[in-house]
Amino acid sequence: NFGYNLLVGGNMLSGAGMFRRVSLLHLIKKYTPERVQVILIDSINQMSDFDEIPHLISPRATKQEDIVNTLNWCREESDRRFNLLESRDKERSILNYNRHINGDEEVIPDIFIFISELGDVVSNESALRSIIQTVQISRATSIHFIITTQRPGKETIPDLIKDNFFNRIAFQMPYKEESELFIGKTGAEELLGQGDMLFMDSYSDKIHHLQGLYFPVDDTKDKVKELIKLNENI
Repeated sequence: NFGYNLLVGGNMLSGAGMFRRVSLLHLIKKYTPERVQVILIDSINQMSDFDEIPHLISPRATKQEDIVNTLNWCREESDRRFNLLESRDKERSILNYNRHINGDEEVIPDIFIFISELGDVVSNESALRSIIQTVQISRATSIHFIITTQRPGKETIPDLIKDNFFNRIAFQMPYKEESELFIGKTGAEELLGQGDMLFMDSYSDKIHHLQGLYFPVDDTKDKVKELIKLNENI
């Protein structure tokens, strides 16, 4: 069970977009579509290299209407899974449900929802409400968010987001105020860029200084095609 949601913020070219790209590559390399499914919310059009992956539940959502409808579907799917668990007294998570299914029942896959720019989504009240309602029971339903933003300010990160996303990665930020808002302390404004990051997790009070991975942007399409072929042969 992947178990948590993640909020990622940083300047343009600081490493936040690369983190999202590498995370997607990792998921489609390690897991088949039967195990993990993916939703792409992409208002800034940065995830088009992944349009053909078999893990996609629906086409990449780029327009506001499609984004809102997709997030509403996520909320409905989250409720459906939660109701399914409630109908089975012993099952408190999709992880346990999958362990105890009968031979004629299908495994319920984890769903990862990638949002390329939080600021373009939270301005819509319906979309924000769907995110929060889905996140609040995500540990049980195995629906996870990886959300990035290049505008880590108060308008982009409302209290409802802060109160429900306890795991955060801060890449380089322009000012100490943004760092304090994002991870509760200064420091992100002093990062070097290019993947230099601070990680705050829900299990510890410590802030971890880490280096993000790198994968050449120009090689992404070829790598995705390679991974799609691998999935077809499994």
